[in-house]
Amino acid sequence: MRISTIAAVTLLMASAGTGIASAEPPQCSDLDGTVTGATCQVLASDPAYTVDIGFPSDYPDQKAIFDYVKQTRDGFLNVAKPPDSRPLPYALQTKATEYRSDVPPRGTQSVVLETYESITGETHADPDEFFAAMVAEHRLVLSLVPTSVVGSGW
Repeated sequence: MRISTIAAVTLLMASAGTGIASAEPPQCSDLDGTVTGATCQVLASDPAYTVDIGFPSDYPDQKAIFDYVKQTRDGFLNVAKPPDSRPLPYALQTKATEYRSDVPPRGTQSVVLETYESITGETHADPDEFFAAMVAEHRLVLSLVPTSVVGSGW
């Protein structure tokens, strides 16, 4: 079965901080990844599986992305790692697409994480049915985090 999920993480950004104290954001290295440019790349391979995950390392709400990537990767590796794995070419790939409504630090910045998992070597027979199931199971994630509002009338 080939699993495809899409997670959208959206953040409303502005130049002023919120004044809320928070812990240090997770780092790319916490996922055994490396930063290349502005992308965290998490690569792992074994004769039984491959993992290729890329996401922006400079996104303001790293915790939301980190939590999704970590949960997805860890769940995949629990299935794909021997001794319980079947001799299939397991694969996990996540790629990020960024959208911005304005030049930072103002505007809205969004990241869509598109994830493909192959754990049986076959694709799903009905993509529409699969997408409906992902929506029903709440596997599509949208996180809105307003940090401030800029403009008139607020």
